[in-house]
Amino acid sequence: MTDMSEIKGFAADWLALREPADHASRNAEVQAAFLAHMAALTGEAVIVDMGAGTGSTARALAPAIAKANPELRQNWVLVDADSQLIDRARLELSGLIDQGIGVAFEQANLADRSALNGYMARADVVTGSALIDLVSAEWLDWMAHAAAQHRTAVLFALNYSGTETWSPPHAADHGVLQAFLADQRRDKGFGRALGPDATDYLAQKLAGAFTVTRGTSDWHLGPADRPLIEALATGIADGIAAHPEPTADVRDGWLTSRKMAESVMIGHEDIFARPV
Repeated sequence: MTDMSEIKGFAADWLALREPADHASRNAEVQAAFLAHMAALTGEAVIVDMGAGTGSTARALAPAIAKANPELRQNWVLVDADSQLIDRARLELSGLIDQGIGVAFEQANLADRSALNGYMARADVVTGSALIDLVSAEWLDWMAHAAAQHRTAVLFALNYSGTETWSPPHAADHGVLQAFLADQRRDKGFGRALGPDATDYLAQKLAGAFTVTRGTSDWHLGPADRPLIEALATGIADGIAAHPEPTADVRDGWLTSRKMAESVMIGHEDIFARPV
């Protein structure tokens, strides 16, 4: 759900807050397909993580890859446009580096098609978490074409699916969700964003040239996740503030109630595709 990170300015504290939920929610079937692919590789593998933030994807996947294929030399390339997040990632991935896993950091604008093609050409696998719901159909067209051209496997996890359930219900839930879905589709630097349609669109683009595995990776949050629930509700309310509906009074009432929600489900989906 990178859309929410975008609302929060990709702040490192937001990324840290959501990381446990992200790691717990990754789809087991998609993860198994990915690890089976990694287990079949020999020598070394270059894994390019797009929109890497503080390195959450590498923290989630590198140990699992090492367990699935102990002989494989992992060389991660973490790419992000934000130099401050890259600096934070350097600190937070020191443990992986100490384990002998290669980790490099690069600042780049992934909206640049030449940069995107270059990373696709370098990588054995491209990963990204909560990324593709931010991008446009044109961006995914280019990415899918480059992946097919270079026979690069892709794993995109935690893509927002547009479904939410807050409990107990609030009268403004539907109106807030509709405003948020509209906000999802604004241009976030890659052209008009696909939002919750991104996973379906990418699966269609990859069909034929790739074997595609996909599955849900929903967040299921409860009282123990109160700080994340509060930040999530605040981010949504801030994100729809420019929309005429719901009104400010209704939005503020919704926010007060949602910060104290007993449980929250936020829908996500993972997709892994390997060249046929």
